[in-house]
Amino acid sequence: MFRVLVATNHPAEVAAARPWGRNFLARPLPLALIFGSFFVFTLPLVLMEHAGAFDGWRISPTFVFVAVLGMSHFLITFPVYLNKTNMEHFTGSAKSIIAYFVAPVAIIIIVGGFYYLRAWERSAGIIGIAGFWVFSVLRGLDFYHVLRQTFGVLELTKSQSKLTYPAHTKDVSRAFFMALFLMQYHTFVNDKAFTLDLVSGGLAAISTVLFTWLMVVYVARYLRSAPEDKSYALIPIAYLILQTAGAVMVVYRSMFYLASLAMHYIEYHILMQPRVFAHLQPNESVADRLMDWFKRNQWIFYLVLVGTSLFFYMGPRVFNDFEHPLGGKGWIFAVFVAQTIIATLHFYVDALLWRFGNPFYRKTLGPLYFKP
Repeated sequence: MFRVLVATNHPAEVAAARPWGRNFLARPLPLALIFGSFFVFTLPLVLMEHAGAFDGWRISPTFVFVAVLGMSHFLITFPVYLNKTNMEHFTGSAKSIIAYFVAPVAIIIIVGGFYYLRAWERSAGIIGIAGFWVFSVLRGLDFYHVLRQTFGVLELTKSQSKLTYPAHTKDVSRAFFMALFLMQYHTFVNDKAFTLDLVSGGLAAISTVLFTWLMVVYVARYLRSAPEDKSYALIPIAYLILQTAGAVMVVYRSMFYLASLAMHYIEYHILMQPRVFAHLQPNESVADRLMDWFKRNQWIFYLVLVGTSLFFYMGPRVFNDFEHPLGGKGWIFAVFVAQTIIATLHFYVDALLWRFGNPFYRKTLGPLYFKP
């Protein structure tokens, strides 16, 4: 999710929304789930991984956690195509058709073709060498994707009440998360462990200054806020601290990356839940009738979602050597490649779905995340 920027992109709309009181992310249950996930999943998993508690495990608790919450957060992106309102927008112009259909098909062909050629060469030759760089680029995109979502949701938490913040905090936040991204990638390409050098030291200094500046502004806003607004003012403070803690764990060791994603996974599920079932037209579309049935039976929807996630993520690990997935044959190899394609498509499609600068998304998503 690259652009969850409701508050900062369209001040007039947000100004109208703020007096409505508690909005989508300011409700107790979403906040408890998002913040609680750090303490329930991220912190214990990182501590156990650091202590080597999972060494030798073929399938560790971290992989089960990612299979249930992580893979499902990839898959829940795509039901937006089973919606007549969305499809009318996706097919409304040649540009939209290219963006929402042609480009995803190209991604499927390119990623699938690459893995097929790599398996055929048995990781040798040019394709095998390129595999390292392709994986490095994809991991970099992954880091960037996660921190862009964090930036967007931080901005969204600031928009959930009538409180206002200095305009410059948006740019400072963007710069801070970009510095964290560069530090994470620097760690990843340097044996996946933090190394203090000119680059990492400079980025650490910059990010420390930016984080401190944000905290000073947010705490000052909390201290100046009226008693009834103090709970709202605490939300971006708590969110920034917890997400920064998770990101710094990845700066320290890349091995903690999966465990650090609990808040990312949970908040995405929470944001997508109303969107998946919104603006349905069951009288006009078979797909909308299906999603309307799932809306009335959401436990079945999530059961199917989690079951499919377990199949895609755990299948190759249960039936094949995790360290050498390209050695798999038949369906094992196909599932592994499909898993990679799904993740890559998620990065791409999700970047399109949260562009509030698009009038269609302002109109359809604004009512979902701001109480009318």
